[in-house]
Amino acid sequence: MAKPRIKLKSARAAAEGQRDLDRALRLLAEAVGMTPSQVMRNPHAAKAKWKLKEAEGQQARRKAASSLAPLAEALGWSTDQVAMTNEEAIEQRIEEMKQQHIEARLAEEHERVIGILHACDVTGQHQLLHKLVVNGTPVSRAAEHIYDVAASESDGLAIFNGHSPEGGHKKAIDYAKIYGRQNGRKGERA
Repeated sequence: MAKPRIKLKSARAAAEGQRDLDRALRLLAEAVGMTPSQVMRNPHAAKAKWKLKEAEGQQARRKAASSLAPLAEALGWSTDQVAMTNEEAIEQRIEEMKQQHIEARLAEEHERVIGILHACDVTGQHQLLHKLVVNGTPVSRAAEHIYDVAASESDGLAIFNGHSPEGGHKKAIDYAKIYGRQNGRKGERA
């Protein structure tokens, strides 16, 4: 009784193999625009058509990749990643990038406003704060302007090292130079 089972299993495997072969033949014939019997009669023509379709597919993929290149570059992905990613995931990545950009701009603006506020606090020139912040003045230019205004408004009698030409807003101020300059002026006036 053991022999009939073996024959039955091998017959089933052969039948399944034949079905798989017929299915593959149908798919190939459909892909190259031929019937299964035409493929069986002329396999070289089927192979030539298959190679032509393959070349057309590669050319189409290259063309699609070149059109996806700007998007891929903007997203920081390869063109293959963009081609394989669905539209929803790409839109989600774009939204993430927008959010990161917004957060970075907010951090930059925060640093700019804090820098201007600090320069106004050091010199006591708070009237300039609104104008410099609203106009979008960079911190370096704003600080320079604030120190210039503060220096022009000083009475020249007291030493306020916050805006002296010796670099009052820097460390290691040379008070001897400041007193020397002021004493020289007083001597010239008399």
